[in-house]
Amino acid sequence: MVFTVSPGLHAQDSDTDTARLQLWHPYSGEREAALDGLIAAFNAEHGPDLALQAESYGDTGLLHDQVLLQLTNAGPLPNLIITWPHDIALFDLSNVIVDLAPVPSISEATHARGYTPAREKLIGIPTRTFVTAMYVNQTALEELGYTDPPQTGAQLVEMACAFRQAGGWSQGRFGNTWGVVMPTSAEIVLGLVARQAGTLYSSDVGLVVDSEEMRNTVEMIADIQSQGCGITVDAPLDGLAAFAEGRALLYFGSTSSLTLMRDEILANFAEPFDWRVVPLPGDGASLSLGPVISTVDQGPAANQAAYQFIEWFLQAENNAAWNTATGSLPSHPQAVDLMSEAFDGFPQWKEAQALASEQVTALPALASYDVLRLMLQFGVQRVVSNAVPVVDELPALQHQLTDIWQDFMPEDAPADD
Repeated sequence: MVFTVSPGLHAQDSDTDTARLQLWHPYSGEREAALDGLIAAFNAEHGPDLALQAESYGDTGLLHDQVLLQLTNAGPLPNLIITWPHDIALFDLSNVIVDLAPVPSISEATHARGYTPAREKLIGIPTRTFVTAMYVNQTALEELGYTDPPQTGAQLVEMACAFRQAGGWSQGRFGNTWGVVMPTSAEIVLGLVARQAGTLYSSDVGLVVDSEEMRNTVEMIADIQSQGCGITVDAPLDGLAAFAEGRALLYFGSTSSLTLMRDEILANFAEPFDWRVVPLPGDGASLSLGPVISTVDQGPAANQAAYQFIEWFLQAENNAAWNTATGSLPSHPQAVDLMSEAFDGFPQWKEAQALASEQVTALPALASYDVLRLMLQFGVQRVVSNAVPVVDELPALQHQLTDIWQDFMPEDAPADD
């Protein structure tokens, strides 16, 4: 899978000495407005020699399609892109993304999720951070006689079933009650595996699914659902309402839903229940997720100009402003202190930030990830529905995923030693 790319059209204004850059991003609404405000501040600080213009595509899917269209037709591309790391890795099958590792002022912010093993280079720097986590209705938990959230799979089953047997929380909204809502999305499943200290990626097979930790995770999900103590849903947001209405004791999600969860709970209860954001069961690392900013190779002069924006955008003050506006966790450690006042009345955000500051892990940027994650989700759902035993599903799934991962390797990828 190889595309071509045309030379950049935005490196220099021929009538002036102003370097004009373009940034493509997926944001809309308040997030687009916040980003536009930061770009205006950047332009004010760097003008008249450098000017950045942003173009929004509204969501990551449309941005993904537009970049691939331009690559396929050798059309013009921007200097900078903000999107998911695996999308950047897909674009880089044509080797069009700059390796940021040799840029010291940028690579200091390096993170595993911006690294692509296919080309052995750093193709993106995180701008926002999420981690997989467990949302806990602490008020309902204490009503059951527990103090601390579940830290093991066995405790999870016990508490989830106790909630169901009690008929749910006494103050919850009317409707079906569940001890735990478990999305089968790959990110949640991999987050549970990571908390068991399981290996997520191997240079031999790609995404690792045929492991003891994966088997334990899938069996736990299937067991909880078969006992009627929890329910699986396709996507994380599908289960958010049950928790926000007090109909679920626990909810597996990510910290990307923090502000949405808060707003939903406040809309449902005049006196909100006490809720927490804690690690998923286990004692391993939490899975770190989030978008990255990348540079499209448009030649040395344009690339150097693009680096200036990345450096500026990652500065603590600017990273704090961006993540305050988006309700996310900052990628710059010093930005945390700058954001603390804005989130003084939001203890769950501070819990999430503490979680992100602890032991975390991440998948590298895999061009095939969009396909791999759907295949993993379908495999988990087959086991949960009792269609296929887990001991049969995982080895077969591993073979399929490895074949797909290899199909997405660039033709000129570095050879293994």
